[in-house]
Amino acid sequence: MEVQMPKALTEDERHILKRLNGDVSTSDLVQMLFDLAGHLERDGQLACAKLASVAAMRLERQETSIH
Repeated sequence: MEVQMPKALTEDERHILKRLNGDVSTSDLVQMLFDLAGHLERDGQLACAKLASVAAMRLERQETSIH
């Protein structure tokens, strides 16, 4: 699924969207979710930060249990 790039993006956002347009491993996705949680927390978006963090932890746990 191609992710569209809005015009007003930070360099970090541009980098994330470019990575999502490629083949992203589960471990990369987990790291991106943890990074997102950190950015959201710094921006004061605590509920969204918690959601990203919980999603990352569950995905990481699921990936670990598969291997």
